[in-house]
Amino acid sequence: MKLAANCKSFVLPLLLCMLFCLGAPMLVCAQGSMVRNCSEIEGRRLVLPQVAAGQHHSLALRQDGQLWGWGDNICGQVGNGGGTVGSVQTTPALIADKGFLDIAAGYEHTLALKNDGTVWGWGANDEGQLGGVGPGNHSVPKQIPNLSGVVAVDCGEYFSMALKNDGAVWAWGKNDYNQLGTGNPALVSRLPQQVKGTGGSGYLNNVKAIACGSVHSLALINDGTVRAWGAGSWGNLGNGEDFSESIYPVRVSNLTGVKGIDAGRYFSLALINDGTVWAWGSRNWVGCLGDGGLEGYVTTPQLVRNLSKIVAVACGTEHSLALKDDGRILAWGGNYGRLGDGSNIDRAIPVLTSGLYTGVIAVAAGEQHSLAWKDDDTVWAWGSNHHHQLGGDYSSQVPEPVNDVPQLTRALTGLSIKEVGKSGELLTCFTPEATGYNLTLENPVERVKITPVPVSGATAVVLILV
Repeated sequence: MKLAANCKSFVLPLLLCMLFCLGAPMLVCAQGSMVRNCSEIEGRRLVLPQVAAGQHHSLALRQDGQLWGWGDNICGQVGNGGGTVGSVQTTPALIADKGFLDIAAGYEHTLALKNDGTVWGWGANDEGQLGGVGPGNHSVPKQIPNLSGVVAVDCGEYFSMALKNDGAVWAWGKNDYNQLGTGNPALVSRLPQQVKGTGGSGYLNNVKAIACGSVHSLALINDGTVRAWGAGSWGNLGNGEDFSESIYPVRVSNLTGVKGIDAGRYFSLALINDGTVWAWGSRNWVGCLGDGGLEGYVTTPQLVRNLSKIVAVACGTEHSLALKDDGRILAWGGNYGRLGDGSNIDRAIPVLTSGLYTGVIAVAAGEQHSLAWKDDDTVWAWGSNHHHQLGGDYSSQVPEPVNDVPQLTRALTGLSIKEVGKSGELLTCFTPEATGYNLTLENPVERVKITPVPVSGATAVVLILV
């Protein structure tokens, strides 16, 4: 969920000026630089706005690296130092001021990836889902030992996974359905272990994305195919079998060209390069498959109806969200307000989420609520609010803004900063409309401050990785 552009890289001096004159934008002026087109630079990632939804808690990661959390905090899963019996964080609280790159929310625990490749966790640890940080609940982020070089994290119900920069997958936590995929028969693993390869041969590699369901797991391979392991009840491994359990990864049938994956309680989704979405598994009593029926399940992927030009998908416990390329959201499955269509009616075919008709860039689905991030830097929530996971006072059948996550004052349109070079210099690119900003290098290896000139005292920050 994130900044994009095309570009040739070049060295930017410590001070780059792009000023407004009498309210009208001037040409970009920069010593030793020029406006040019850009191409993607591999190996570097920006912090891109993200939302994550657990059972009853919510998270929002801003573009400047600030991480906010709210909702159920009985196990410390919000991460702000609370976490007592009956505790709830009623409004968003600041968890960290900078440093996090990726976030994931489980049943009662949370994971976050730092820009140095380390993984941090907080919340419940009764099943080892925090990976050896110590017994008991943890109400502030703790580094998970024996993990480095990580590029993505995800949470299942009581287990966790990490994808490393070498394409390998590591897992830890509860293993009662072999959802860890490590071949270890132990019911709990309190330290990260590497996931075995397909059929138990070697180790899983060439992975570019991971997803955790309640008790099953998915991995997207670089060749566009998908592997699944763990509980196979109701066909959620997608390999043509039902009521099976796989100790090791198996290939999901009939899927190629996949670019995104996610998993719910008993079902899974795959986003294809052509913008369509495929679903399998389900115990589909509330329409999780999006095929027009409220009952049944399937053991191999089938097309979700009425979806096209989809760029991202998110699975909750019993519902799903699909983000279109025009910034709208379509939702299906169990409702209770979490589809955001103004009703409590379960939907077996995707319906449009009300009120968010443009500008959505990230979505997340929890057990009974949903979240969205818009390109104007606002966070929205809908569904059940019994644990204040919406960040307000009432449940809502349509999206409502989460008012206490502070906005950056201006979206960074027309600007793409791609990486810091090996010697610490800033490599960046601009498009002609990128005017009206003062840019100063605050720390060569961490951040660039972008201050919109027309807005007095306004500041926006972009994290840069090295």
